[in-house]
Amino acid sequence: MNEAKRAGWKEYVSLPELGLHRIVAKLDTGARSAALHASDILVYDSPGGPRVAFTVFPHRGLSGSGTRCTAPLVDRREVTNSGGAVQVRYIISTLLVLGSEAWTAEISLTDRTRMRYPMLLGRATLGDRFLVDPGRSYLMKRRKGKTQ
Repeated sequence: MNEAKRAGWKEYVSLPELGLHRIVAKLDTGARSAALHASDILVYDSPGGPRVAFTVFPHRGLSGSGTRCTAPLVDRREVTNSGGAVQVRYIISTLLVLGSEAWTAEISLTDRTRMRYPMLLGRATLGDRFLVDPGRSYLMKRRKGKTQ
């Protein structure tokens, strides 16, 4: 097993398969899974199986339109949100890049309008790759030769 890297409670992440780079994510070990702010969610059938189309606004507070993304639909799951309410969410699986690490992660699509950060990474998504320092932000360096 590799030694875990130290990450801040807030880091830039990329989802390159979706064309999303430098999204501010909150690393929250109190949360179990990953969530991405998405709107205009549409599930549709394709020859390769069900897919989901959605709009992401990766840079909160910036003007302009969102980015329209599509991904294979992995599942529909009940997830308990931060307020304790159970929601049914669509789950996608995509490449996630944080610092020098890249791995495939399952991410739920949800309305995070009232949240400060458009993305949340929980302990199951972080795994044993990182130790989160709650007193620091942006400790991770970008992958060499990759945009993040």
